[in-house]
Amino acid sequence: MTAQPQRTATIAALALGCAAVTAVCAVMLASTWMDDPYIFARYAKNLLSGHDLVWNLGEPRVEGISSWLWLGVQCVGLLLGRDPVGFARVIGILCAAALTGSFAAVIVRLRGHPAAGAVALVSVVGAPAIPYYASCGMDQIAWALIAWLFLLWVARSGRVRPVHGLAAAAGILVRPEGFLLFVPLLVLALRWPEGWAGTPSGAPAFPRRLRPILPGLGLFAALLIVRRLLFDAWLPNAAASKHLGGSLVLRALDGAVYAAPSVATSLGIPAACGLVAWAAGRATRMDGARALAAASGAFCASLAGFVIVAGGDDRGAFGDGRLLLAAIVPMSLVLAVSLGTLLAENGTRRAAAAALTVVLLLGRAGEAKTIVQQATGATNLSGARDLATAWSAAFRPAPMSPLSSYFLERTPAGESIAIPWAGLIPYQTGLPVIDLLGLNDRIIGSTPVHGRALPGQRYDPDEVFRRRPAVLCDNFKVRQPIGELADLTDESLRAVGASSDGQRRLLRDPRLAAGYVVDWEAPTAGTCFVRIDLAGPRP
Repeated sequence: MTAQPQRTATIAALALGCAAVTAVCAVMLASTWMDDPYIFARYAKNLLSGHDLVWNLGEPRVEGISSWLWLGVQCVGLLLGRDPVGFARVIGILCAAALTGSFAAVIVRLRGHPAAGAVALVSVVGAPAIPYYASCGMDQIAWALIAWLFLLWVARSGRVRPVHGLAAAAGILVRPEGFLLFVPLLVLALRWPEGWAGTPSGAPAFPRRLRPILPGLGLFAALLIVRRLLFDAWLPNAAASKHLGGSLVLRALDGAVYAAPSVATSLGIPAACGLVAWAAGRATRMDGARALAAASGAFCASLAGFVIVAGGDDRGAFGDGRLLLAAIVPMSLVLAVSLGTLLAENGTRRAAAAALTVVLLLGRAGEAKTIVQQATGATNLSGARDLATAWSAAFRPAPMSPLSSYFLERTPAGESIAIPWAGLIPYQTGLPVIDLLGLNDRIIGSTPVHGRALPGQRYDPDEVFRRRPAVLCDNFKVRQPIGELADLTDESLRAVGASSDGQRRLLRDPRLAAGYVVDWEAPTAGTCFVRIDLAGPRP
């Protein structure tokens, strides 16, 4: 056997091994339950049933989804006769396996310092966020894979071409922040307009450098116009209701607090190594590896900036780092190239590389523990057989939840319900649902906010009472007569879980006391109010 087939076999074995580890970890975490994948499922079900892309049948279109691509994945699952969320989990696990397998193959082919490559590989395979979000049935893992493959493709091309700009524009179909794929194109086009072989002499004029990107900008504008025509909005309703409005300073501060854990565990050390290598002047000449590192660093920096300006996300629903998932693999590539450059210049420092690996893993230990506890402890499992049962159940249709059954019993035909849980319950019941957080409601989603537009801040009691839902439920725990709520202080209402101003206004609204009663038998840890004319024994 020649050396080349042996090397190819080694690369394939390492890539398949890393992909298998990620897939196994993702399957082990597949019992993790999330509400949001069922938002996609409801839209997909309505679309395939011939009712258009709507949240409630008969109402105008609203874009409560975050990815047209992932909507397509769930539509394929339904067309194949599968549970759409279970099918999305399978696709997510395959995406994660492809992500880590591809990275392993790239690291070996870089022919860089072996210790640096090993540290970077540990950084990716040891990142619990990748299998966690892969198994949740959410679109972030597809975004992470596509962003990485895009960076790899551009760096291997040797120069920016029009087709790269068109692909960058298509990123908006994957995630709202997909436009960030233009950033690495701009960096490479402006810094190395004639290719990556070396620093060009006689660089062309500035406008000419950007010419290959112009077709992509045109396609991006066309896609935005399509969105505007379909939904009468420039941004997805879900994204706008979360990340627009309120004080920009408060939103940025909140975003910085949100991004800090991910920066500390995934981005900080690679960024530091990259800066040191750049400051040392060791990475001025471009080749394929350094072009990929430059593109990756530009993409990750812009992604982190976007997350901060957007204000982060809801930790209670998703944990840390969901919005920065796409940066883990590119920043690990930056780590491999930068650390390899430094080690090559200063001699082999295996001890330093080993210490860096330990630091990376220790930084992720807390995250890994939280994820494992969330995936297994939440289901109250104890034995290996129970775990295996939960893993397999994650790929089958979810059983009817007690709260879904409750709403079906309590809600007459033609009536609606108002809830903040826009996921499994709307999908299982098919009832008209007023999304109290506004993620799937254009009126509530555009309600002015004070401070930062966190989910839960977009709360509009006037709109809710105007539509007179049959049942209104939320997470606050009311334990006193409704008539007494108007006299409670903000501190007292916060103590029962009414953390947002909108929730407190709803509880104090005289229309609640006049038109609703508490249903003490509702199967929820929160509170459900039933309209007075529908109150009484359950059917």
